[in-house]
Amino acid sequence: MLAFARKAGIEFGSFDFAVDADGRWWFLEVNEEGQFLWLDDLNPRAHMLRKFLAFLTLPPGASREMIESNQSVFPSLQDYVRVPERYRVLPQTHFDPTVSSIEP
Repeated sequence: MLAFARKAGIEFGSFDFAVDADGRWWFLEVNEEGQFLWLDDLNPRAHMLRKFLAFLTLPPGASREMIESNQSVFPSLQDYVRVPERYRVLPQTHFDPTVSSIEP
């Protein structure tokens, strides 16, 4: 999947698969704007919204560690749904590409 995404120039996508009666996986499509927040409803510890927002706010080529450290700046989906007015304006972050952490 990663090799396909790199070759296709896709930075983010939701990949759809089907599994037939024999257990074979079939690739159906990649949605560049696919839905994923249902995963936070299914497993609140997944924090997909936080991960996605951290990914979007960092420059191309950011390391996994940089994305993970930036997650804490954003609310979880559960927090956002519970108190949306608190998150109308998200905190500003300062990104220094020479370090692998984000300063709020």
